Amino acid sequence: MKRFLIPVLILTAVNAVAAGRGRVIRTPHGTPSVWTAPNCTTTYGLPGFYFTRDEGRTVSLNPHPRPVNSGVLVVVTDVPNRMFALFGDGLYDSVDAGCNWSLRSRLPLQPVSTLTAAPGGRAYGWSYADGRILRISASSFDVVEASGRVMGFGVDPADAQHVVAVTQAKIQESFDGGSNWSDREVFAFPMIETAAVDPTDVRHIAISYVATVGAVPRVEVTRDGGITWQRAPEGVRAWKLAFSPADPNAIWMTGRAWPPVGAAPLNAYQSADGGKTFDCLAPPSTLYFNNLTLAPSPADAHVAAQASSFGGLAIIDAASKAIRFAPANSEWISVTWSPVPGVIYLTSSDSVIIN
Repeated sequence: MKRFLIPVLILTAVNAVAAGRGRVIRTPHGTPSVWTAPNCTTTYGLPGFYFTRDEGRTVSLNPHPRPVNSGVLVVVTDVPNRMFALFGDGLYDSVDAGCNWSLRSRLPLQPVSTLTAAPGGRAYGWSYADGRILRISASSFDVVEASGRVMGFGVDPADAQHVVAVTQAKIQESFDGGSNWSDREVFAFPMIETAAVDPTDVRHIAISYVATVGAVPRVEVTRDGGITWQRAPEGVRAWKLAFSPADPNAIWMTGRAWPPVGAAPLNAYQSADGGKTFDCLAPPSTLYFNNLTLAPSPADAHVAAQASSFGGLAIIDAASKAIRFAPANSEWISVTWSPVPGVIYLTSSDSVIIN
């Protein structure tokens, strides 16, 4: 159940720099050689941020009041212990695996719904509701335009400047971080509902779409940037797609059986064959998911984490079709795996309904 609280949230911003295109922010120092688990039990500087070492049974403490009607997003980078976070219009960073956070700058771009890591300690932010892309490095940020509402975004693991954006009407590719785009594929069915880009190969893309209003929803996968496509069997309407970083043939999906029967719940599915078939991992009516939190494990293709709509954290094991639920300590709104085995980052907020 959502909590209806109205705390007065006051943040003292240190080291803040006025927002603007390409403004410089302080570069952290003292980078460790490998990622480590957070060396703390309480996190400071970022409201709504927590971590767990035991799949959500216990979580870290946070002395700040939880955000109200404002989400928190975090991303881990390939620079050990360096993380970025977005909260409201603030860009934050941590150089100690999330124990301490600093506000670096105010941003001109809201909202951002997803953060994606890029090589060299960088990250990109984007939103389903916007055609702009936020580019973040350790020392700066700026905003560039995509030509359409972004449904999926990917970064070449070998080149932070090589990115792909899936809009509702086309697949676009850029070799300069989004400053200039070229169209790889223009869809004949411009009704993409969700998309995912393989974190190991930006031309390996999965999309869910309907050809026309009221048509049967479909899932298709391309391995060549949109030139050729493979269609999955009908029967599920995808709300969220995600590739496993551990195995590109493992594609996770939160979806609803199609055609729906009554108030059919969202369920977890996985394809182990690159999208040819999808297996339901939870019987209908037994599991209710928040569809925006699907997070495959970076180390195990059979495992993903997801927040359930009643709070708590679900760890899904596709190999055994088992689902482990943690107690409902909070209603988590995002789930992010640490590169350190066993550590999961969580964010939460309160909701207030204003009549």
